[in-house]
Amino acid sequence: MTNWLTRKIFPFMHKEIPSQQAISEAGLVTSYILPLVTNQNTWLNPTIAIGERVLKYQSLTALNDYQKPPLHAPTSGIIREIAERPIVHATF
Repeated sequence: MTNWLTRKIFPFMHKEIPSQQAISEAGLVTSYILPLVTNQNTWLNPTIAIGERVLKYQSLTALNDYQKPPLHAPTSGIIREIAERPIVHATF
């Protein structure tokens, strides 16, 4: 039996392909859709309004209890819409 730490898992034959290309920026998307529903199918209470400017990591929802932690902004920007949308999720 071989020790799993001695085996190499890196595909050396493919390392040359990305190393020949320049690193490029991914950029930011124009909008983010954040679900206000938890994995227990309960809704979070928003503390922000449409048109409000938010900062990165700012809390967007109220802290209701320990099972519903607040949702935070992934980046700075302006709230354009608060609406129900279908969310594809494995637990629903």
